[in-house]
Amino acid sequence: MAKKETKIEVTKIEETKIEAPKSADISYMCMGIKFDTMDEFIAIMKNNHEQTKQDWLDDFIIHTMDHEPQYQKFITKMTEEELFAKIDSIPAITVAEAFTKYHGNSEQLMRVLSFLDPEEIVKGVDAKLIDEEVLTKTQPRTVFKSNFDKNDMSKEFDENDFETKEVTYEDRYSLYKIEGKKLHLDSDAYIVGCKCTTTGKDYYLFIEEENAVSAIGAIASTLKNEDGSRMNRDQYLQSLETES
Repeated sequence: MAKKETKIEVTKIEETKIEAPKSADISYMCMGIKFDTMDEFIAIMKNNHEQTKQDWLDDFIIHTMDHEPQYQKFITKMTEEELFAKIDSIPAITVAEAFTKYHGNSEQLMRVLSFLDPEEIVKGVDAKLIDEEVLTKTQPRTVFKSNFDKNDMSKEFDENDFETKEVTYEDRYSLYKIEGKKLHLDSDAYIVGCKCTTTGKDYYLFIEEENAVSAIGAIASTLKNEDGSRMNRDQYLQSLETES
């Protein structure tokens, strides 16, 4: 009996190439700042000494649901432990890095610098003080009467608990120049520092070179007149006299 051969046909399967999906152009907005990555956000917020553990958890939603919430800052599939390990691994943004990245947008730069210690800003880029001016102001302010017990919350305030006093205080304005090469820029950068009389905090504002003539002139250039034009030094001083 002849041996029956078994024929096996082999069909070649053509390789199918599957292209990886293109990454979406994702960005995040927080505090008016556009963040391209979560790492960028972490680097900035690590300079915020008031940032608590709960604040981080509020900023990052631990994504364990099948659907995404409608509103969120950042969504991550990391566990809480993994999230804080990541936060610990990312260094805080430096003054030089902040200027290099945000020098083209003064509002963003101001917000980033608001988390940095003012003295650290000046020292961090070896800024040179080129002008400093002090204005002594006297204004009427409504304050609690000296005999009023502010700790007594058992009664409602009325007009008899307040009095108007003339308060004299000093406003100090400091104008600094930063060499462009220290910030990897083609030109020098200028910032003006001032103290908010309401909060007592120091603020630094980025200004254009053309307005970096005097400290008061620099701060004036960050404000606008009713017609939309920028204030100059004389207009700023006149507005202060009008307020007084």
